[in-house]
Amino acid sequence: MTRPRVGIVGGTGGMGSLFARFFRRQGCQVRVSSRRTALTPEACAAWSELLVVSVPIRDTDAVIRRVAPHLRKEAALMDLTSLKAAPLRTMLASHPGEVLGCHPVFGPSLRRLASQVVVLVPGRRGPWFARLTRMLRSERASVRRATAQEHDRIMAVVQGLMHLTSVQLLTTLRGLGIPLDLLRAFSSPVYRVRMDFAARILGQNPEMYADIALGNPATRRVLATYQRQAAALEAVVRRGDRKGFLRMFRGARDFLGREAVTAQGRTNRLLETLADVEDRESRTKPARARRDSFSLPG
Repeated sequence: MTRPRVGIVGGTGGMGSLFARFFRRQGCQVRVSSRRTALTPEACAAWSELLVVSVPIRDTDAVIRRVAPHLRKEAALMDLTSLKAAPLRTMLASHPGEVLGCHPVFGPSLRRLASQVVVLVPGRRGPWFARLTRMLRSERASVRRATAQEHDRIMAVVQGLMHLTSVQLLTTLRGLGIPLDLLRAFSSPVYRVRMDFAARILGQNPEMYADIALGNPATRRVLATYQRQAAALEAVVRRGDRKGFLRMFRGARDFLGREAVTAQGRTNRLLETLADVEDRESRTKPARARRDSFSLPG
């Protein structure tokens, strides 16, 4: 049986490399093209039965237009970006064959796909949508199907809101002048985890996060809602309105429903793991001088 031919433009980058390894594990022949390879995007497209575009969001449309004329009509074209509406429109306009969008909702540093969410967006029908779904599920990935518009609307929250509130948290701390080592020393494990996840975002490529935040029109509505809710909470605290605070707290808890209970179990396991990691780290790190106080800006 002939092994499927999968080409990846941008295949030496983080996500491109991850999917190159994935397709090879699935028994495919894989060729990659990038600025660091002799193989050109056009030649990669001409060879491929499935061509995957894995380049920065801001370059995706231009690369799709560049490679699509070199694909055979029976080949499939797929992108790996965090936004779906614009790339899907460009792929459909540029290639008459099968088109599908793919968004791996995780970073390229992962070693395995088990339990990781991959969103697939059908554009034009063909065999690769079902084939890729089977491949991903064989590695226990969680595959979700969505329209491009639904995907971008949800990602404005899952990525846009979560990313930007992490930026806001750390810029606020910077503005307050709170030393991070002192903050961690006075924090419980729950708050150290919150800081670690914010730091995880800020430790990555800012250009990618700018593309996600600024390229998704739905993010503006999400942030406007966030701003209104933040202003309402600030007003409650400023007035010393205990009843108003309890009403907002309980309303948020009611929105969670059973998640308010089940989250306790999940985070308890996470915190136990964190305690083990921090204990190991404390045994290997040299003692550092500890600051005991700080002053808030006047």
